[in-house]
Amino acid sequence: MAPTLTQPGTWSPGTCVRLTHAVVVVEEYLTAGGHSQVYLVRMRDTVTAAGGRAVLKRIVCTHPLEVAEARREIEFLAALSGHRHIVPFIDGTLCPRPQPPGASAAAAPLAEALILTAYCPNGHLVDFLNTRLATPLAESEVLHIFSEICQAGRDSRDGGSRNRDGGHATTSARLPRLPRPILHRDLKVENVLIDADGVHQLCDFGSATTWAIPPNTVLDPSARARLQDEIARHSTLQYRAPEMVDLYAGMGISDRTDIWALGVLLYKLCYYTTPFEATGQLAILHGRFTFPDQPPYSPALRRLIQQMLQVRPDLRPAIGPLLHQVSRLQGVACPL
Repeated sequence: MAPTLTQPGTWSPGTCVRLTHAVVVVEEYLTAGGHSQVYLVRMRDTVTAAGGRAVLKRIVCTHPLEVAEARREIEFLAALSGHRHIVPFIDGTLCPRPQPPGASAAAAPLAEALILTAYCPNGHLVDFLNTRLATPLAESEVLHIFSEICQAGRDSRDGGSRNRDGGHATTSARLPRLPRPILHRDLKVENVLIDADGVHQLCDFGSATTWAIPPNTVLDPSARARLQDEIARHSTLQYRAPEMVDLYAGMGISDRTDIWALGVLLYKLCYYTTPFEATGQLAILHGRFTFPDQPPYSPALRRLIQQMLQVRPDLRPAIGPLLHQVSRLQGVACPL
């Protein structure tokens, strides 16, 4: 059984944790962020392609909003699992915790979320890039990686409705398909994993949502403040689109915010930095950036980046046409 939330610190190796369907044993503590901890675990009585290993994310929820966000992350991963370029979801559970008498909300967590996903032994894309600091990626490598990430973005837009191509057994069959596209909101090289076969898989849907804001929507001050806080918590500034930086502009927020982030990500694959690393928010608002002279990527690849980094969301390509353009640059059939 999972330990209670009153126990301080992290789980030690050998701790047995029960989810809805799976039982795992902690092997190693990996990392932490915010109220979450991440562990390498071994599936008990189950053999998987990764030698029985999986990754367990433990989220301690101290506010009702955090409970809702954790539940949403489980639902999104379950609905999307089975897509080749999204990390396979294995199991997830949200355990409410009764409040001790007299305890404050800050002192007593409301719930604990456990999310079990496949273990990708080749690590994160950012780790791979760090091994190539002295040798930039060839354009063919850039396009291959980017195409696989775009396919993950395409699957997210479909909200889990596309046909799947196999993967780990999950609880997704017990959940309804999501009625609207999913906005990831935190697309970046740190949120892309590489599985045992070298396939790139999008992970970390803790920032994802299905809501959108139409253009010219008038927000009252309190609604604008709440939205600014949510954007700050759920996106990374260097990947943040202009319409998220300046809510007064009234450009709306839609899936085109993820297209902007994909443009930043493609630039990062090419030049190992983001286009607005040194210039900040003002440059983001005006879409001002330059290309380094080296490495010498093709004009067509640079134009693709420019198309995605248009200030106006409606001028950015949708994910389908974007994937067609990437495939054309690769000289391969589009995987739609």
